[in-house]
Amino acid sequence: NAPKQNFANLSYTIRPPRSYSYWQNIGAYVENNQSGIMSDDGLYLSYTIHLLLRKNLIASFGTFAGFKKFSLTPGILDANDPVVQKTNFQTYVYPDIIPGFRLSNKKFFFDISAKQVTINRIHGFNCNQIGGPSKLNPVLFIAYGKVFPLTDFLTLLPSVALNQAIVGPSSI
Repeated sequence: NAPKQNFANLSYTIRPPRSYSYWQNIGAYVENNQSGIMSDDGLYLSYTIHLLLRKNLIASFGTFAGFKKFSLTPGILDANDPVVQKTNFQTYVYPDIIPGFRLSNKKFFFDISAKQVTINRIHGFNCNQIGGPSKLNPVLFIAYGKVFPLTDFLTLLPSVALNQAIVGPSSI
């Protein structure tokens, strides 16, 4: 089973009357990630404020807030195993808050955000620990890219991204 990722994002821009120095976005994001017998689904609401620092340079600060559902597909596990028979193969974790920052203009963008900042332990809705004392380490996401408009409706965005779990010194 090859890893799969699906997502959808909706956003709405709020621009105050006669305001050229800032605007806001609200939105929703849904995702599904699958890797082998493990999968996770997330549902988030978002808020972002965009500040015009100078002509064509924008700083954006935002956050996603929501929850995740982690699941295990028991298809390859032995159904006669008593542990498998008594196991709940899904759990919800919340609140999942993802802060982020973007600096951009018409030629480039730079992003930095952190995932799993507020959900470092896996607990169910009744606050019981799920399995052993497993941890979800925070993950830092950094991206840089260039913007190349090809037509009025098509833009090329080549970029490089780094995902790094925050568990200790980085190994490069």
